[in-house]
Amino acid sequence: MQANLQNYIAQQISENQNIDFTDTRFSIVYGGDINETGVLYNDDFEFFVKINQNKPVDFFEKEVHGLDTLRHAKHTLKIPTPYLHGTWDRYSFLVMEYLQEDYQEHNVSEKLGIGLAELHQNIWDKFGLSENNYLGSQPQDNEPKSNWAEFYAERRLIPMSIRAMNNGYFSNTDMNKMENLCEHLPQIFPNEAPALIHGDLWNGNYGCVVPKQPSIFDPAIYYGNREMDIAMTLLFGGFDAAFYDGYLNTFPLQKGWQSRVEICQLYPLLMHLNHFGRSYYPPIQKVLEPF
Repeated sequence: MQANLQNYIAQQISENQNIDFTDTRFSIVYGGDINETGVLYNDDFEFFVKINQNKPVDFFEKEVHGLDTLRHAKHTLKIPTPYLHGTWDRYSFLVMEYLQEDYQEHNVSEKLGIGLAELHQNIWDKFGLSENNYLGSQPQDNEPKSNWAEFYAERRLIPMSIRAMNNGYFSNTDMNKMENLCEHLPQIFPNEAPALIHGDLWNGNYGCVVPKQPSIFDPAIYYGNREMDIAMTLLFGGFDAAFYDGYLNTFPLQKGWQSRVEICQLYPLLMHLNHFGRSYYPPIQKVLEPF
């Protein structure tokens, strides 16, 4: 972090927290490709800071709203507290509670599964959210719908597929198959209440923090089918068996959920296709093939 930006953020923290936050150092924390992240600290205090350039002006504002929604829901997961966000020159920044990792906790996976099951029991009367936000760096349309099949088709799969066509990754045949799949969604998904979901729960977006508590962060929240979070945990290597045991023993999924995992994974795969490129096309093509 350049010195002028660091000094500005430290000054903002001092004013926001009513502390003397001077003589600061910045230690980079690696992980993710969207933001520069690290710990800004001095001898008395430490804060987790995210910085980026050239992102929408409301990018961190939406993350704060997501974190606050998770913090006020009923569950046993630890959610970091966002303190402030702002801009300096061409940079945007977010300052959050720094959560110290706890490397000694061996049953965090089961606790994480239980906590996620508890989170999913926070429900709304519609699928979506009162505002739009982001999945990674991609805009996420959350305009509410009363029906999951319609929401998943109209707010998730079709817009991302149109984007893939515009980016040159999808053919007309691919688009036709996606539209055919969407027509079958009412028969594929059983009825579920709209559950508060994390929205981007891969294994880089959770941790075990002091005192021996599972934590989730970097949310892309909305009220959706809870199988979306489970499918995301299985997309990039999956979580261990204790996580799924903890979840299913607390809030069992409906019969046949395993058969719907790949369809739930289409949305994050489409996001990765549009953001990272063609290497994410083959698993999408595989799911679309029967349609």
